[in-house]
Amino acid sequence: MNPEIDKYGHKLWHDSDGKYHREDGPAIEEVDGRKYWYKHGKWHREDGPAIEYADGNKYYYLEDIQYTEKEYWKKIKELNKCKLFKLNDIYIDWI
Repeated sequence: MNPEIDKYGHKLWHDSDGKYHREDGPAIEEVDGRKYWYKHGKWHREDGPAIEYADGNKYYYLEDIQYTEKEYWKKIKELNKCKLFKLNDIYIDWI
């Protein structure tokens, strides 16, 4: 699906109900580098932060619920029923 480009040049993806949504990347990509992941209108991402700012700040959400980074990866581990380990600031699945 092709994104809508708003008057500021931001790329926006929507589901059939008009809610922000994208399966394979952020639903909003702003020209300054900010990225927002949504699933049917809710902040949601299962492989990293749902909000990334150009200055490096990151915020973790699942189904519109915010978590600290530590809480987030614990929840992902529970959801995936697998072990995670961190290598050079990257979390890796190990089943």
